[in-house]
Amino acid sequence: MFLFLIFFPKHDAKSYANRNDTHPQSQDWRRAVVVVSIALLHLLLTFMISVVMLARFPHHLQTWANILGISGAVLASVQYIPQLWTTWSLGHVASLSIISLCIQAPGSFLFAASLAVRLGKSGWSAWTVYVVGGCLQACLLLMAATFETRNRRAEKRKVDMAGSNRPLTTNTEPNDEDSVDGRSSAARESNETTPLLMNNANSER
Repeated sequence: MFLFLIFFPKHDAKSYANRNDTHPQSQDWRRAVVVVSIALLHLLLTFMISVVMLARFPHHLQTWANILGISGAVLASVQYIPQLWTTWSLGHVASLSIISLCIQAPGSFLFAASLAVRLGKSGWSAWTVYVVGGCLQACLLLMAATFETRNRRAEKRKVDMAGSNRPLTTNTEPNDEDSVDGRSSAARESNETTPLLMNNANSER
């Protein structure tokens, strides 16, 4: 989160100094600061509550773990559902990396499976988060692959249509339309292999 703020575009950070600035870039910077602040506050509260539960109420740790698992699944949905909606609305992959999604989606399911084997049903709050995240990533991957394939086919059709609309090259064989004064265009053109006597004879005619 700190790296996100550090590498945020500098002009946005400068415009944030002016509170009355309504430029979209300054609004993006304010929104980024608010999101990071909420995330840090959530991290601090979760850590403090976990310490208190561990020290004073150890018999309620499983309940607290289930609450954290459910909240993690909800936050994972909050993370991916807007991206799914944006990709669906645009009908384009945009800045998404299909290769990264191909790694993340199966990886989430594999990690969830490893946790399920170790923790069993009682640890459902730990591996359910990764199942939800993997399902959303798989949906995003399927959508991105579909749009990318469709757009590439559309581009290929445009290229094929542009190639088919090009004018055909004219035939180099002499015909009646190309003849001028009884001579074809090929006969009128001379090069280094044309006999000089033939040109002189034609000029005398």
